[in-house]
Amino acid sequence: MRTSHLVALLLVLTVSGVATQRAPLPPGFIDPVPIIEAATRAIGAANLRCVTISGPTAYAGAVGQQRESARNVDWPRIDQMANYTRTMNWSAKTMIEEFDRKPGVAPAAWKYGIGWEDGPLAQNQHQIFMLNGGYAWHLDGASTPPVTVHPDLADIYQVEL
Repeated sequence: MRTSHLVALLLVLTVSGVATQRAPLPPGFIDPVPIIEAATRAIGAANLRCVTISGPTAYAGAVGQQRESARNVDWPRIDQMANYTRTMNWSAKTMIEEFDRKPGVAPAAWKYGIGWEDGPLAQNQHQIFMLNGGYAWHLDGASTPPVTVHPDLADIYQVEL
């Protein structure tokens, strides 16, 4: 049931706020706008301020690097993760993402997989990435001191939010 709410929410967020003039639909097609508006009201999307997404397993993929374009073809899976959780609070402009992955494979500040050569490799399995407004930082393990993320990467975190 949560998955269906998330899918409906993503549809609502994609369609909402886009003011365009629509051409008449061809015969046989159903206008999706009333359906999306009903879903928006049903799930209370207008009141949504915060969402948490979590799962026992996840992966980081090489976006745009797929070698073929076909049904059910996904991006190459570079980095396997476990215990994935991301909480996004749009009202407070905060985001926390944490997961477990094999230490020593990727730099500690890099949450998108291997291949980035900047910084020391992660020493701990548990990785935490945080955003508060325009500032971002990460922790290489829950009991380590926070490390500030470069402003260019902090901008990417804001886009993710």
